[in-house]
Amino acid sequence: IVAQAAEGIVVVQDGLVKFHNPMVRRVTGYSEKELQEIPARTLIHPDDTALIESFQEVLMANPESPATYITRIVAKGGETLWVEVKATRIEWQNRPAALCFLTDVSNRVQAEQDRMLLATAVEQAVEAIVVTDPQGRVQYVNSAFEQIWGMPATTVVASQESFLRCIHPDDHEAKLAAVAQQLAGEETSLEYRILRPDGEMRWLWERSFPVRSASGEFVRLHGTATDITERKRVEVEQIAFERNLQEAQKRESLGLLAGGVAHDFNNLLTGVLGQATLAR
Repeated sequence: IVAQAAEGIVVVQDGLVKFHNPMVRRVTGYSEKELQEIPARTLIHPDDTALIESFQEVLMANPESPATYITRIVAKGGETLWVEVKATRIEWQNRPAALCFLTDVSNRVQAEQDRMLLATAVEQAVEAIVVTDPQGRVQYVNSAFEQIWGMPATTVVASQESFLRCIHPDDHEAKLAAVAQQLAGEETSLEYRILRPDGEMRWLWERSFPVRSASGEFVRLHGTATDITERKRVEVEQIAFERNLQEAQKRESLGLLAGGVAHDFNNLLTGVLGQATLAR
């Protein structure tokens, strides 16, 4: 049973590996002879050595305190692996020793680290990110959501009335139509205005993406909202500038036209005045 176990099984006594099963050799890459000769701490990542030795001291001092922890071990080729260790004190050849069961959890730790990196990126994003269930109930919002809206998410979605109070009245119809599409599992994209508690109005560009299971069932809705207020302000200024430029060009054209007409009319008057002078 020990030889075929999927866990590594090690007995450590006086800092040496006194016993190990084949799984330990497969995980660490060391041969049976090498494991019998090297100190047990050789297998432990240098940054974790002090912590593991403190666990061992407590375990040896108190037989009733088995330990479970996650640490790193270093394989013979230099590869670092994360293992979950379950250690308990036993008697090995009439002397205290530590019996350790090692489970490779590198994939689990890597997945957790990736999840933490993703969570950090989501929390630090400048876009508001919202996750809801198919009924529209909010399951998650990031900190940017509350910064953009200027209030807690629970206040925004407390009821339809409170939700509509946060939306500019002129955009109610468009926003409600987008929500209906989202609850139907459709992808949407919409620009609309919100009204913050401080009286400031902001423009948002909102996109939503339905998430489906392997069977195609609509299970979640992911949405992002980007504050485009500054972009809208620049667009308004650009439109105003272009309108003023067009007006200036119109005035210039009218001035040129009036100058041309005046010049032509002046030429006619010159002839008239000349003939009038001769006639007089």
